[in-house]
Amino acid sequence: MVLGPAPGQGPPLSTLIGLQRERLAMPRVEKDFDAGLEGKYLDALATVSLDPEAQKLAEAWLIGTLPVEIHGPPTALSTRSREDEDMTALRRLWAGRVRLLLLGGGGCSSR
Repeated sequence: MVLGPAPGQGPPLSTLIGLQRERLAMPRVEKDFDAGLEGKYLDALATVSLDPEAQKLAEAWLIGTLPVEIHGPPTALSTRSREDEDMTALRRLWAGRVRLLLLGGGGCSSR
């Protein structure tokens, strides 16, 4: 979560859009990434008037697509919840693989 001037208070949408714009020129690994199209989306997002629910969704998307890095004070990026979700998914995957190996591995002997 991006923190603003007060604890728990996020910066305005324009700040988040600015952070996203800075990332447009950086090299990407995504094959289908189009910086021009992304810039048009950010332009539209900056000019449109959003209701509170749409504002929260836009902020969540802008924050969620920022990379794991820290932008100097007073703005900081915390990704703990996203990292916890990734770790939980990885643990479930490995638990399933170990379970399959232990339960299904005995029936696959080569005699």
